[in-house]
Amino acid sequence: MSKSYTADIIIVGAGIAGLTLACLLAQHTQYRIVVVERSDLQPQPLSIAETSPRVSAVNPLSVKLWQHLGIWQDEALQASPYMHMRIWDHCGGALSFDAAYNTDEVLGYVVQNALLQDKLLDKVKSSSYVRLLTSQAGMEISQTAEGVLLELQDITVNAQYLIGCDGAQSWVREQAALPITTWKYEHTAIIAHVTTEHEHHRTARQKFTTEGPLAFLPLLNPHQSSIVWSVPAERATVLMALSDEEFLGELAFASEEILGKVAQISPRFAFPLQMRHAKQYVKDRIIICADAAHTVHPMAGQGLNLAMQDVLALADVFIAVQLDGGLTKQLRQYERARKTENWQMILVIEAIRRLYQIKTPMIQGFIQTGVKWIDKTNPLKSLVLKVASGDRSRLPTWLIEKK
Repeated sequence: MSKSYTADIIIVGAGIAGLTLACLLAQHTQYRIVVVERSDLQPQPLSIAETSPRVSAVNPLSVKLWQHLGIWQDEALQASPYMHMRIWDHCGGALSFDAAYNTDEVLGYVVQNALLQDKLLDKVKSSSYVRLLTSQAGMEISQTAEGVLLELQDITVNAQYLIGCDGAQSWVREQAALPITTWKYEHTAIIAHVTTEHEHHRTARQKFTTEGPLAFLPLLNPHQSSIVWSVPAERATVLMALSDEEFLGELAFASEEILGKVAQISPRFAFPLQMRHAKQYVKDRIIICADAAHTVHPMAGQGLNLAMQDVLALADVFIAVQLDGGLTKQLRQYERARKTENWQMILVIEAIRRLYQIKTPMIQGFIQTGVKWIDKTNPLKSLVLKVASGDRSRLPTWLIEKK
């Protein structure tokens, strides 16, 4: 027998973005929220979650959201703080950033995605305002006079608004026929956890090699890091086919053994890289957010942080305005603001990526001179860190800690 539910808001996607949004709305409103996930929502065994190579570098603004929800626990999340960042390239240029530039204790954290998602899932399950549904069968969305109707295999949900937080291959975006701008980076990212001879000293490192950026993100163990190595697709195929010993030899050469000898401690995974950016985030009462609206190259480590800024902006709309008053104006403001900031980050990343692909001596000399100048200009470095850490000067009142 088919079941029918009535809600205020449907969130499709129970990843980090969708669950964070649901938790914020449940904590600050009395809206009836339905979260729908198309895959199994069973928590991963701790032994697997702790060693998964899927990690994210998260900035202080993102962390503030999870602290606000009461789910941020460094040890439980295997969150590794880093206070320093070192960036260098094959041209001889080098940049260094330290938390002290912005009087912060840390620049950010490297967190295990699976553990963070599990904590958020526990929080959602404990809320009386949120109903969690799974549907691995087909779904359909239709507009109604009152809002949106979502039809699952044996369940229908009526709501005033539907929000797609369902990732880069967003089903909601496709169903709503929201057009996107996209281009392939022609690169593949290889990720793994490695152990190194020397300690990382809570420092995130990234080298711009002749093939693409290679990052070492510090984990809790001082000798362990998560690598993200972006290389041309053909080169990735070759690297993935190598034995562990052969792969580590290539990694050592590419990294200049910045942390000494390297040994692999986890399987390698590879995924193609593609930029996507929706031309429209809002259509009638359907909204997209986070990776459903945009994906960027991982070299700046800003993917999840941009998603959390979307979540913060969208949550603020629903918290500040009652649904029965209509949110057309506020949602358009959300769309304009987030599209602008996301495009800015996409274009900056693309400019840096393309600049390092130019191999003429004159351009390489220009890069080296520019990087050295930036490294000596502390006010500029502070500005870069302010953007990367999330601008916390415009926090909504409900997120500002009471003194």
